[in-house]
Amino acid sequence: MSGRSALQRQPIAAEFPLAGANHARWPRRLLALLALCAVLTGCAVPVPLRETGAAGTIVVDTIEIEAQPRVAHWYLPAADATALVVFEHGFTRRCANLRETTRQWMASGLMALCVDAPMAGGNPALAEALARRLAGDTVAPDGRKMPGSIIVAGHSAGAVFAVALGARLDAIAPGRLAGALLFDPVATAGFESPLRAVSAAGRRPVLALLAPPHRCNAESNALPALRRAEQEARDGGSTAFVVVRLAEGATHADVEGENADSLAEWACGPVQPARTAALRALAMEWLRGVTAVDGGGNGVGKDVGKGARLAEDDLAGPVQGRAGQRGLVEVRAAVRASSRLL
Repeated sequence: MSGRSALQRQPIAAEFPLAGANHARWPRRLLALLALCAVLTGCAVPVPLRETGAAGTIVVDTIEIEAQPRVAHWYLPAADATALVVFEHGFTRRCANLRETTRQWMASGLMALCVDAPMAGGNPALAEALARRLAGDTVAPDGRKMPGSIIVAGHSAGAVFAVALGARLDAIAPGRLAGALLFDPVATAGFESPLRAVSAAGRRPVLALLAPPHRCNAESNALPALRRAEQEARDGGSTAFVVVRLAEGATHADVEGENADSLAEWACGPVQPARTAALRALAMEWLRGVTAVDGGGNGVGKDVGKGARLAEDDLAGPVQGRAGQRGLVEVRAAVRASSRLL
């Protein structure tokens, strides 16, 4: 067990290999642990229903999606929100596992929403239903209207959910979809088509942050589809679609940071604070460009980083030495370039 306090521990249910695949192929020991978690009330430590700070308020509430109540985690910034980020957790995970990452986004002026729900296969039915709900007159728990811009984001199977949500928004409210932020997607059949719909051949920014191949990300099975969508954008003259392959030592659970749990780290590798901080910094840099949340209303302009390319072997993450620093600068330039339509 880790040294975290009981209040910091989150549901013990790791993002196991091949989310949505044949469960019979999983190691018996992993299945036994999952079964034990289900018996022990999900192995979850309840999170506060309401937490208020200088940056804003986190509210755990219910949201009706097609007449079915779902537990929703809302992140409501103290100031007017610049955009709504729908950030979905991975398979067998919960919104609480993304709490600190999402709280930092709230502190930068973003409203965020995460729905606790089964994520096997990316739950496309829920994604479609939520898209219809968000395209309507949904209001936040504090009564304020939703921001006009929506960014879809997700981790692992939640990234599959994100592109399904984005593709549906592209069909029914295309002007509201601002882009997609994908943390180590675990692709399912049909992943590529909604991914391309979200990108629109590079007319919308997409950033995918990938850990090295591992059983927890199905050996990076999303990479071929991501590369094809990235190439489609480049063929159209856009650098708005960027795939960042993280350095060796990065793990599938890094985005969860201090909200990961012992089982996730046992299955996917230890989460190191420095790598989580670097991953969050890259994501925030991209979000600032897409939503212009730098405090002065200035997003990344069309000429900033224009023409930047992320080569096949460019890797991001905590780096040491001058060569590593140059590589990180190149990655950040590509992230900046991707965050606005070029």
